[in-house]
Amino acid sequence: MHADDNDLDYARVAIRAGKRVGGAVVRNREKRMLREAFRVRQHELPAIDMICSVRATDVAVADYARALLKLSREAARKLERSARGRG
Repeated sequence: MHADDNDLDYARVAIRAGKRVGGAVVRNREKRMLREAFRVRQHELPAIDMICSVRATDVAVADYARALLKLSREAARKLERSARGRG
């Protein structure tokens, strides 16, 4: 996952899945599941822009949601630390 600050009050996500994940049907299913995990947890996520890459298959929405929450919080902390270093 890559992250960057945004000037909004909410998180945004972009999802990518390469051909390494599988065929079009598999890639689209995994992207739909990650999109659903984002929708469910969106109110808990920090206000950052994220680019998420799907790398595994057959992952449950709950697993995606947990990973998304954990990774977004870590990214927000890193962005906060780097912003303080610049200021």
